[in-house]
Amino acid sequence: MKQGTSWRKISIGLLLAMLLLTGCKNSGETAQERAGTQISLSGMDADTYRVKEVLNLTDGGYAVTVQGSGFESAIEAKVYFDGTGDHITELEILSQEETEGLGSRITEPEFLAIFSDFSAPVTVTESDMQIVDPAVLAEIEKKKQEALTEGKDGTYESQAGEFSSGYKAVTALTIENGKITDVSYDAVNEEGVLKSDISKNGQYVMTEDGLLWHEQAEKIEEYVIKNQTVSISTDDAGKTDAIAGVSISVSEAFKLLQDCYSQANEAYADDADMALPVIEGTAFDAVTGATRTSEGVAKAINNAYFFLKNYIVE
Repeated sequence: MKQGTSWRKISIGLLLAMLLLTGCKNSGETAQERAGTQISLSGMDADTYRVKEVLNLTDGGYAVTVQGSGFESAIEAKVYFDGTGDHITELEILSQEETEGLGSRITEPEFLAIFSDFSAPVTVTESDMQIVDPAVLAEIEKKKQEALTEGKDGTYESQAGEFSSGYKAVTALTIENGKITDVSYDAVNEEGVLKSDISKNGQYVMTEDGLLWHEQAEKIEEYVIKNQTVSISTDDAGKTDAIAGVSISVSEAFKLLQDCYSQANEAYADDADMALPVIEGTAFDAVTGATRTSEGVAKAINNAYFFLKNYIVE
């Protein structure tokens, strides 16, 4: 009896040992399958996509180390894709400093399991986040900045809201090929007569030895065209030393010309294609109480997805 018991113990021990060895073998094969070769990011705009590393896995897929902006911190993740780049096979959260007990739950297995077989790009259920290619967003931001400094070709007008000392200032500015080519600065009285005409007729004399009003107005116009600017430094009285021979207040003229240029900027911006393209994605449920953190995960995943599609996957 004792001998039989001993053999049974030995048999059970051998069986357990074989199972352990089999398990180790399978584990080793899985690790080997997840291994991969690092892809050089030279010549790729990895910074815009916040991509740090891309591995070409031995199973034909890809692993992308990437960041997204969470609620309180940058979320660094490793996103595994299949060979097409369209399907997520696994997600790891490498680092985050989100709120403990709320956003930090993105590291829990229940949340990560969502992405074991998930289509990209992704969004968050009942969220207002937009799916956008970071490079497209950067281009739109560039256009917005250009709109602040460039104007659409055309002629733009602006005038003072009220009469002052019997006159209302009126201006016009023409832009061609992005440059100021013509400027008009004048004033009109309540009868509709231009101040420049009155000055030319000798009916408006400011000084005996200086430039007449219409001549000073012409100097202002020449200054704007020559310097391609609608800005100028003035003193408390609105006068400037930047234009020789001009003694009249110039602040109102330049304020109105700036308004003209702003109209040109707005027209340029309206013409520019600044609308974000609508991209549909697969939605997942946010971690309860941590929608913004969940959006940060989605942004990281999408950064990795668009980078793969634009640079890696043919």
